[in-house]
Amino acid sequence: AVALLVARGAPLDDTDKEGRTALTWAARQGHRDLAQLLLARGADANLALLDAASRGRANLVKFLLERGANAKAADRSGATALMKAASTGNAATVKLLLEKGADAGARDGQGRTAATMARDAGRKDVETLLRRAGGGLGIEN
Repeated sequence: AVALLVARGAPLDDTDKEGRTALTWAARQGHRDLAQLLLARGADANLALLDAASRGRANLVKFLLERGANAKAADRSGATALMKAASTGNAATVKLLLEKGADAGARDGQGRTAATMARDAGRKDVETLLRRAGGGLGIEN
């Protein structure tokens, strides 16, 4: 059914009230074939990456990065996938994003860095990892 809708030109990146797209939902539910179809038809992998990073889903982050998502992707507020992963304290996701080129020194619209967010989440290990990768604490120094 989804394949038919996509073939007939259904908008791929429309969002629900929580900002989730069809790709986000497909990826969250583990429907890799559907996610592949949506990506092949031009769905924005970065939107799903931001969601996966915010949920600490390293395997899903890896899947999306391998299919063209940008490790430096950011939302409208400037929060990057790395910041979202850091705020959950998921070290595996943070390491993966750093390996794929995420910027540990990036700041969101409020001047916060991923290290700031890890610190605020009480994850000293992730904060240390980010600081070693070049990420300071931002405006809260």
